[in-house]
Amino acid sequence: MRKIEDPKWYVYTRDDNPGFSGIVEDAERVDNVARVFPVFFMLVSLLVCLTSMTRMVEERRTEIGTLKALGYSDSSIALKYFSYAASASIIGSLIGSFIGVLTLPDIIVRTYNIMYILPPPRLVISWVGVILSTLLGLVCTCAVATFACLGELRLNQAVLMRPKAPRPGKRILLEYIRPVWSHMNFTSKVSARNLFRYKARFLMTVLGVAGCTALIIGGCGLKDSISLVADRQFGEITKYDQIFALTKDKDLEDGNTLVSEFREDDRFSTVLLSDIKKCHAFKGEAAYRNDMSIIIPAEKEGFDNIFTLRHRSDHSPVKFDDDSFIITERLAEVLGVKAGDEITFTVGDDSYKAIITDITENYANNYIYMMPSKYETITGRSCSFNVIYTQLTEKGKEEDRQIADKWMKNDDIMTVMLIREQVEQIENSLQSLDVITLVLVVCAGILAMVVLYNLTNINIAERVREIATIKVLGFYDLETANYIYRENIILTLTGAAVGVPLGTVFSRFIVQAIQMDMVMFPLYVSVYSYLLGVILTILFSLAVNFIMYFKMRKISMVESLKSIE
Repeated sequence: MRKIEDPKWYVYTRDDNPGFSGIVEDAERVDNVARVFPVFFMLVSLLVCLTSMTRMVEERRTEIGTLKALGYSDSSIALKYFSYAASASIIGSLIGSFIGVLTLPDIIVRTYNIMYILPPPRLVISWVGVILSTLLGLVCTCAVATFACLGELRLNQAVLMRPKAPRPGKRILLEYIRPVWSHMNFTSKVSARNLFRYKARFLMTVLGVAGCTALIIGGCGLKDSISLVADRQFGEITKYDQIFALTKDKDLEDGNTLVSEFREDDRFSTVLLSDIKKCHAFKGEAAYRNDMSIIIPAEKEGFDNIFTLRHRSDHSPVKFDDDSFIITERLAEVLGVKAGDEITFTVGDDSYKAIITDITENYANNYIYMMPSKYETITGRSCSFNVIYTQLTEKGKEEDRQIADKWMKNDDIMTVMLIREQVEQIENSLQSLDVITLVLVVCAGILAMVVLYNLTNINIAERVREIATIKVLGFYDLETANYIYRENIILTLTGAAVGVPLGTVFSRFIVQAIQMDMVMFPLYVSVYSYLLGVILTILFSLAVNFIMYFKMRKISMVESLKSIE
């Protein structure tokens, strides 16, 4: 057996396996999304509970007055509604937890089975999450029911046993704008008065619809932002097409000899000899544990063709010369540093200190950029080069695999990485978020329908006598429906308009919440996402109006003739 001279050992952990590291990153993305969205879903659902419980207590004021007249204490009456709210909250939480645990994890795991070979999923129930969400819903619904009930119990029996007096009519602001008010027809004036007369219902509907629109826009905006990473990183920031790893480190002279051979191939437009060193970065005593890389180009010529160093805010270029020590933006955020601060970085077992000269835009992984002279000044060591970045011509891009196979036969080349394949892998990984986005949009849509149905039902229940009266006056069923629906449509459009900027804020919050130490997501919400959020909200509103139409048809005109006593 031929003796191997000066062997070089490479020790890899499972974190170096692309499959393992990829699924870990994907799991972290899903985990970050799961931490954010339930909070907003809970806020909107609590709004529904607030409206429902308040309305339920108000509808039972006659019953509450009767119970008081029969001698029941205030605490025993309040306990009845408290028990109802508690039982409804617990049952709803248990049903929701059961459905969520059995469906959502399975959908997400099946989606990732497209990219990974995974063992059969083992169902693990997060009892902490189930208990916390149940307790939160329980506390909120019971508190609302109790306070609403106590508000009614402060009145005496005689007042409670009579229907609640209607609110006195007042002039609205629109009436003072005479040119507008005088040109409005009768039904438009009635609708305008009703909208501003019931301010609580107006506010609840607008906030509920706005929250659902924001959830839909937030889910779509999340997909837009994550999908932009590959385009920004590998289309604008790093523009190389191939990375050739050398079998052994070379000095500048030997490296330039190999570069000359590359440049003889007319399918390469740019060839850049560089050194990549794995390292860790620190500020003070706190360690930044994730791996990062130092990129040291052999020369400045051709560097700008391979890398774009710029500020994210205005895309102004970052100065890169022999004195530069530049770090990426996400690394600066994690370390909490800015230009002019000092950081410590380690190469192997040795640590070095350097002053940051500037911060550059970057989205995938973290890097430090410096020239060989700067590296030698900081470390006292000369550079040796281990990779070659190449940029291909249009003809070369069509033959990138053949070019890689040809150069792999060269004894100086150890491996070749095609950026095209890496981009495809990232895009395939991000496609799994389509299902998550779809689940979020569907859930937000269902929540929107619940909100609109609940508020529309309350609106109709409060105005049964009014609706019956206008039917007596000769309104047809469709005219009666339009009388109510006009207000719903205005409230829906107002809520959707409020939800658009709220969705932008929500998207920004989500994108910042799901960022990882090695990845920065740009905030981007497409016009399509805004339109989808508004259009879906309007469609959900129309669906609710269609459902409630049949309920209004059943309202008897005799209701208008009944005594209020």
